[in-house]
Amino acid sequence: MALIPEPRVMGTTLPNRVRLLVVTGVLVVAVWLGLKNGVDAARGAASAPQRIAAGLQVAYGVAAAASLVAMAARRAWLPWAVASWALTLTATATIAPIVWGGADWSFGALGGLATASLAGLVAWGAVRHARSAARHPDTASPPNAVRR
Repeated sequence: MALIPEPRVMGTTLPNRVRLLVVTGVLVVAVWLGLKNGVDAARGAASAPQRIAAGLQVAYGVAAAASLVAMAARRAWLPWAVASWALTLTATATIAPIVWGGADWSFGALGGLATASLAGLVAWGAVRHARSAARHPDTASPPNAVRR
């Protein structure tokens, strides 16, 4: 019984390429939304909880940018960067509906759980891609795929 090889696109398998595109796309959008909307929200914050939510939003934008840099530079601190992005994004999604919209805490908790699930998948994808690139240097990664 012959094994069917995985389809390759530009030197890497198609699932790896799709994973990289999804992770990169989500992080690029997070940089934009976190930084632009966070700064705008900070300007319009009327209370301390709103300022905290705006600060968390800026923080997840910065953490997303750090995650992109770590992915591009093949740095060993990528898991820490992407975990900080996931945590600050989850915290923002948890408190934002409460402090900005006056929603009940249960809506904040539900939003936080949903966000944590999706952010966890993106974080897993980023780390998985980095590990895959480190194990298979003949793909789209340089030979020294993970540098400290």
